Amino acid sequence: MMKRRPAVSVHSVDVDRLTEQKLAHGNVTVASRHVQLSLQQVIQITNHQCVIMNRLDRIWRHGNLSDATKFRLYSCCILSVLLYGCESWTLTSSEWRKLESFHMRCQRRILNMRWFDFTRNADVREISGQEHIEEVVRRRRLRFFGHVARTADYVPAKTILRTACDIRDGTFTQPGWQRSRGRPPTSWTQQIISDTGLSAGLAFTSAQGRSMWRTYATASEAVR
Repeated sequence: MMKRRPAVSVHSVDVDRLTEQKLAHGNVTVASRHVQLSLQQVIQITNHQCVIMNRLDRIWRHGNLSDATKFRLYSCCILSVLLYGCESWTLTSSEWRKLESFHMRCQRRILNMRWFDFTRNADVREISGQEHIEEVVRRRRLRFFGHVARTADYVPAKTILRTACDIRDGTFTQPGWQRSRGRPPTSWTQQIISDTGLSAGLAFTSAQGRSMWRTYATASEAVR
């Protein structure tokens, strides 16, 4: 029989387990220690933004507006809503591809590129100056991690983050703790490890220095 995991306590106070988080696009399921979006929820998010893109079609087709102005509007009106709360996301490869596909379709629409132009995605990004969706989310995630890690020691969020990093490094704060059976899902702290190439504990320590952590948050994927 699998043991039930004990309740999480912070400063001797039991913390309720969150099962659902409300975002701008609706409620999403919170699995384990991270926000897990299903593929259907990602499709719902992109479909919602497609409606907004259609409403702004007159702007995308306006000949007197420069591409730079159109992409600034795209970043403010579309990307800001699309990536709302992305600092806590944990997505699979198929869900990342779905978001990236929507991002590329929007860029081609703004630039008035058709499928028969046979323009590569790399060329489209070079013209538009837009980054990969995953790179944008990675930078926001690291900034959020650093912000929480640098809060005061009495803040519960910092205590929880430090505990999560200790558990990721193999240090368990509660005796008899046992994870659920089966392959553990990719956690939020595991993404921080992948983003920086550091262990969870070393990432938490490095985040205490704002200038040092900024080099990790702003470094491109090619540099890493």
